[in-house]
Amino acid sequence: MTHPWSGRNHTKATKRKLAAIAHKRIRDGYSVSFGRRVKFRFHDTYVNCDSVLEWSCLNHLTEIFEVINIQRSLVHIKWEDSYGEEHLYNPDFDMLISDDIKLVIECKYSENCCYGNAGMLFPFYFEAARIKKMELVKYCYANGLGMIWYHQNWDIDRYNNALNIFKELQYKGLDLIA
Repeated sequence: MTHPWSGRNHTKATKRKLAAIAHKRIRDGYSVSFGRRVKFRFHDTYVNCDSVLEWSCLNHLTEIFEVINIQRSLVHIKWEDSYGEEHLYNPDFDMLISDDIKLVIECKYSENCCYGNAGMLFPFYFEAARIKKMELVKYCYANGLGMIWYHQNWDIDRYNNALNIFKELQYKGLDLIA
């Protein structure tokens, strides 16, 4: 049976190289997803977001916490799919709340979402998300870090407002920065 996530039949070394390139592109502000790439304004810098969901998350969390720093995550976590294939997982953000409170943030659509088509485009999106969440919990526990697994239902009105704002900006041909 062909592995549904395999794409091409790359060697493990090639898969690792391609994953490292994709992770670097995300940190450098390039999108490797089908979402709208937007920028979140934080103090005097910008944080690259791969989707409106990520932007909505940062907007929400910076209102809840007194955030010192946000950056694209530098964490890489190995995980294994149900076919025994190893993958590298790169959470979305590292967030510093205080000198002793560090959070790893991941944004995923919830399984009951009616936004986007992640579940239809990628039938294994939610299965992979469940496995990644378990691995992130283990990683954070082992390293004394907090974690937030964010989805659009945390604040559906905020998400919908952000989605409408960015659709309008995109329609007008303006930069997707807010």
